[in-house]
Order: sequence, then C-alpha cells, then structure tokens
Amino acid sequence: MDTAIDLQVYTVRQIEDLELPYAIGGSMAASAYGTPRFTRDVDIVVDLPLEKVSAFMARFPHADFYIDEVAIRQAVRERSQFNIIHHESGVKVDIYIPAEAIQQNQIKRARRLVSESGEANYSPPEELIIMKLDYYQYGQPQRHLEDIVSLLYGLRGNVDFEMIEREVAARGLQEPWSAAKLRWKEVVDAKLAAAERERPAG
Repeated sequence: MDTAIDLQVYTVRQIEDLELPYAIGGSMAASAYGTPRFTRDVDIVVDLPLEKVSAFMARFPHADFYIDEVAIRQAVRERSQFNIIHHESGVKVDIYIPAEAIQQNQIKRARRLVSESGEANYSPPEELIIMKLDYYQYGQPQRHLEDIVSLLYGLRGNVDFEMIEREVAARGLQEPWSAAKLRWKEVVDAKLAAAERERPAG
C-alpha cells in the first residue's frame, strides 16, 4: 500500500463490505472528474454509526495502521472527523462524519464513477466545489483553486451553477468563487488558442 490510491481502494472496500453510506471527496474526487494530480491524502465522508465502530476498526489492524478508537467514537458523537494512517507509507485517510446538510448531500447525491482507483461513490461536483471554496479560506488556496478549475474544465462546465451560486451567496464565498471562474476562463481560452495555433493552414 504505497500510494493514496492504494489506501482509497482498501478503505472503500472495507466501507462497502460494512454497507456504510459514503462519498469520496477532496482532491481524489476532483481528479476523478477532472485532471488527475498527486496527493498523499484521501478524504471520505462516511455515515458511521456508533454500533459499527468496532467492526470498522477491525478492518484496520494496528500492526498496519494508526487508528484511535477514542477519537473515532468522539468524532461520531460530535459529527466531526478522524484519521487513519498507514504506518509503512505514511499515507492518510481523513474520515468525515456528515454534520451539515452539504456533507449529507455529498452522500445522498453521490455519483458512482470508474477511475484509475476502480469503481466507487464520489461526491457530486457541486458539493465538492462548495467544500473546496470553504477550505480555500483556511489554507492552501492555490491547491483548492486548481482542483475547482480542474473540475469545471473536466466537466466542460456541466455543473449546476444556480445551486453553487446560491450556496456561495449564503456562505459569503463570492471572492474565491470569482477567482475560480476567472481562472477557469483563462484555462479554456488558453486551450482554445493552442488548438487554433495547431490547426493546419488552408
């Protein structure tokens, strides 16, 4: 288990075996819709109930993984997050217990996609964009901006802009959203200009 993809595949297999509702988010989801890029972290929203915590933990043996039962139970009760780290590779998966509506919708509206990591449930692009805009304010803004642009470009702009605009207004995210749209336009214009230059004359 050397890469984030390996850890994602393993973790999804355990989640699906336990029949837990889930959706992959973060950069792995952005890559599935847009342009793949390197990441060492996996983000998954999982509706994990307290009664399945022990069964979930049993899927990640301590010999191979850092996993903390106290932290998991606290995250489930508080609707927050916990992480699992693969000892040998240092790759990490962040598990988010759905709290607010947008996280719940990531699961409810999840899309079943086939990517280089196999078939799995992914957060819908609209919720993914909104979450990325939220994270933009708290660190690594360029990474989140690139993920949003990759999403928009990969999907050829086929997202529910009305829904995104509504959430952006409600959350006060107009500044990063404007920056993302501007950067997306620049990327599209650059691609069109490159294609025009490569077109045979005559």
